[in-house]
Amino acid sequence: MQKTKKIIFIAILVATAVILSIVDRFITMVAFPTLPQAKIGLANIVVLFAVYNFTWKESLILVFLKSLIANLIFGQLTSFIIGGTATLVSYAIMMIMVRYTKNLFSMMGVSVAGGFTHIIVQLAIISVIYLEGNQNVVALYGIGLSLLGVATSFLVGLLVYKMNPRLQDIMKTLG
Repeated sequence: MQKTKKIIFIAILVATAVILSIVDRFITMVAFPTLPQAKIGLANIVVLFAVYNFTWKESLILVFLKSLIANLIFGQLTSFIIGGTATLVSYAIMMIMVRYTKNLFSMMGVSVAGGFTHIIVQLAIISVIYLEGNQNVVALYGIGLSLLGVATSFLVGLLVYKMNPRLQDIMKTLG
């Protein structure tokens, strides 16, 4: 793909991921009011596609811009610190799994590992910032987030697995 077309395609993917993050936030407020940090992970559809189809640098730019823009829209610095850090760590885990384990894990497995890592990092940061010693709350909250996160991450991985061939065809038609 030509450099200009690739930049445009990545920009479209960033915009799509930001829109999915916004939709995800509204779904969370309705579906999971008692788990405010819970997300279905709709933007991870774009992130997982990027992990499999772009270089580490291109996909890292996409992940960083998605996280930055989505959090700027909602204006929450704390969310950016917690979610952004978790996003970058889970992205690194997924990239390592895809690049260095040579098909050892399925797309669903990579997605679940990324989602689970995201939850663990979020909980670790939250426990340091807010709870100072109240680890039981973090553990109980973490159980709910983990169950939801593993299920939705598996579904995200399955969706990307099914969509990936068609999206690769679109990339090829762009040159």
